[in-house]
Amino acid sequence: MNGWVHITSYTDPESNLTQFEHLYLEDQELKWSELAEREFKAHNHRLIARFNAIGTRDEAQLLRGRRLAATREDFPKPADNEYYWTDLIGTRVETNQGDVLGVVRELVDNGASSILVVRDDSTEHLIPMQKEFLELIEIPERIVVNWRKDW
Repeated sequence: MNGWVHITSYTDPESNLTQFEHLYLEDQELKWSELAEREFKAHNHRLIARFNAIGTRDEAQLLRGRRLAATREDFPKPADNEYYWTDLIGTRVETNQGDVLGVVRELVDNGASSILVVRDDSTEHLIPMQKEFLELIEIPERIVVNWRKDW
């Protein structure tokens, strides 16, 4: 595709990635460099991009598995009751009965809703991010859920 690469974006919607003023690419040594010249477009219902002087398929292949990042200053302010996943990771989760379930280790999207993956030393809870389960979110201190420790 003449240097174009498929992009997996974790923005919602996926095309929001194209709106960041500054984007950084991780290299093979895990160092970051700004992508000053870039172009995005939709292709077969996916986001594709071309960066700087990447002009051949072989050069594009070297980007496979590399991560893109934006600075926090470039993030738009979330609306009330909206949160960036990155802000939820590491937050303590407790039930509305006061039992600590663990901390948010990651979030996954199953298509129907986002899922909090909450772990302590021995247990994992998969808690849907839906109103009936979320009672209070106080970032970065805690998330209170309508959940039982033995579920």
